[in-house]
Amino acid sequence: MYVNYDNPKVVGSSYNIIGFAEPYLYRKKNFSFSARMGVGISLLDHIYDVETNPTNTFFSTTLSYIIHVDLNAYFKLNESYSIMSYAKYNHISNGGVKQPNYGMNFPMFGVGLNYYPSGKNDFPDREKKEFSDEWFYHVYAFGMLKKIEDDPPFDEVTKINFGFLGITGRTVSLLNGFSVGLEYFYDAGAKEEIERKGINDDFNKISGLIGHHLLFGKFDFSQYWGTYIYAPYKPATFYQRYSLSYRIFPWAIAGVTLKAHGDVADSFQVILGLAI
Repeated sequence: MYVNYDNPKVVGSSYNIIGFAEPYLYRKKNFSFSARMGVGISLLDHIYDVETNPTNTFFSTTLSYIIHVDLNAYFKLNESYSIMSYAKYNHISNGGVKQPNYGMNFPMFGVGLNYYPSGKNDFPDREKKEFSDEWFYHVYAFGMLKKIEDDPPFDEVTKINFGFLGITGRTVSLLNGFSVGLEYFYDAGAKEEIERKGINDDFNKISGLIGHHLLFGKFDFSQYWGTYIYAPYKPATFYQRYSLSYRIFPWAIAGVTLKAHGDVADSFQVILGLAI
């Protein structure tokens, strides 16, 4: 996917490679409606530079991450072609690896034409699954690299931030579930900053979360609202966490998660989990 931001001198353009999951929410003979959730790599041709591009506080690394959520409508023309229209919400940032990292949230709308080389524009019929509410219990570990820039006499260093999240929840429909959780975060980047400043704050963070889960088979697109219970260094009141995960085995989960404070991206992390 190519995106031009209509500001060639400061922000430029991005070139994106994305993997996605697309469950269909509604399907009839000539019309279908789907949700698409994706994550990928974004290559940016204009980034922050203190001398040549100081006003671009959105992007500071050429290689960043993109995550998006779409709603798509398909209108079947024949067995080989369909027209589609879509609404897309995107987020691009470097995941907190390097500052400045405000990232960018932006909506997109469009229309397109799909071609099916096989000449098959239909889905096999499947028996409708009956809903049965279930409790679920997950434990996650997540981590990321954090780059702390040089600040003489200190050199630039890269630290590993990591944390753990435990949740318990319940499904309320075939597509929806809700959960509550507790998160611990070892902020090694904050630890480095504290040591450089010579202050005595604690870099550890503990928070409580409530979450909503969109469940599509083995995929889980979850949105959490978190509040810090304990965060002495640079405490914030609330944050959001958006996660896209896939159940590899009945007991094993893998995915990615984006943490943000309001409209400012904080970190993009890889997650591994256990379903208990």
